[in-house]
Amino acid sequence: MQTQTPTADKARYAFLWQRFAAVVIDEAITYILFVPAFLLQIAGMGERWELAAMLAAVILRYAYFVYFEHGQGQTIGKRLLRIRVRSEREDRLPLKEAAIRNLKRFDALLALVLPTDPATATGTDQLLVSAILFYTAVAPIFIWLSVKKQRPLDMIAHTIVIQQE
Repeated sequence: MQTQTPTADKARYAFLWQRFAAVVIDEAITYILFVPAFLLQIAGMGERWELAAMLAAVILRYAYFVYFEHGQGQTIGKRLLRIRVRSEREDRLPLKEAAIRNLKRFDALLALVLPTDPATATGTDQLLVSAILFYTAVAPIFIWLSVKKQRPLDMIAHTIVIQQE
């Protein structure tokens, strides 16, 4: 009878509540980047300045997640919850995989293109809203049900979120 020895890659996957708490912390940190855009809107400085501030905030928000996850394997929120992101293939997270798994961060741009009145929404607008709702509502179900506790973009990027040793 042959006994199986545990592999070195038997990482403990992060719990859904840990990932949720970490993302709440990180979103709170990154939404501070949007304050200048809102202040410009309140001050009535013009759409051009508001758009520039909003685009800068979205890019910086995306860069925050990619930079910290690629460079350190964890954002501030993940560090506080003692979880980190890594590639399925190796112990670190390559830049390409960090960039892919964080594509969802561009959802803030949708606020610029969606109509304020739902009655005037086109089919494209409705599709965008459906995609946001899908990812927001269904991604946690993927984490809960998948063997490696992955959301859809984690599956595409071949990344996992694990508990820190």
